[in-house]
Amino acid sequence: WNRGQARAWGLEDKMADWQRGGAVQPPPSLVPAYLMIQFEPDGVDSDRYYLSHWRQSDAEGWHPVPGVTLHLHRDDLPREVEQLIEQTEERWADLRQPVVLEFILPWELLGEPVEWWHKESSSSSPTPLVMDYAVLVRSFERLRKAAWHRPWHKKWRHLKEKPADSHPYWNRPGRSQFHLELELKEDEHAVCLVLSQPPGTDSPASQQEFMAALRAGIPA
Repeated sequence: WNRGQARAWGLEDKMADWQRGGAVQPPPSLVPAYLMIQFEPDGVDSDRYYLSHWRQSDAEGWHPVPGVTLHLHRDDLPREVEQLIEQTEERWADLRQPVVLEFILPWELLGEPVEWWHKESSSSSPTPLVMDYAVLVRSFERLRKAAWHRPWHKKWRHLKEKPADSHPYWNRPGRSQFHLELELKEDEHAVCLVLSQPPGTDSPASQQEFMAALRAGIPA
């Protein structure tokens, strides 16, 4: 009807110009969208975890939307994460922001190479997650214990405001947890701890080092 009226009044060119002008899209937001995936230990069965997730795509503010929590065996976690990412990509098909994957991992899974878990695993050439996303890892224990957050925020502020004055701390094997925690707390420039052994293992020493780092607020 509009086109007919425009043709009758000789306004077709003006109507076409108006339609083209209305098609201009705003620039894409630089604020990333986040898919946050958390593995919470069962507490009874050491091989089972609660998988929870949140989607955050609101460029105007932090409003994560929670999803359904699943109770899974450890061996099923990569497959479920793959399905979750595929569902999220379908939901965000028109999203123009970059997407970040954030894993919240308990101690025993910190050594799990989640960034190399796959998409398209049923194909002949699966794609590792790190090829398509920035992958972040956070400590489940730290996020759950708010009493550790004040020194954590203090260290982060120092890292952001004075990055040139910040440095990593390399722990030596055989160092007691008490002395390590003391030095990390006294050294305000230490923002990263390199463990003497890999994380996520059965080694009590590396787990004690990790706990010292959390209590001292070490960001990484």
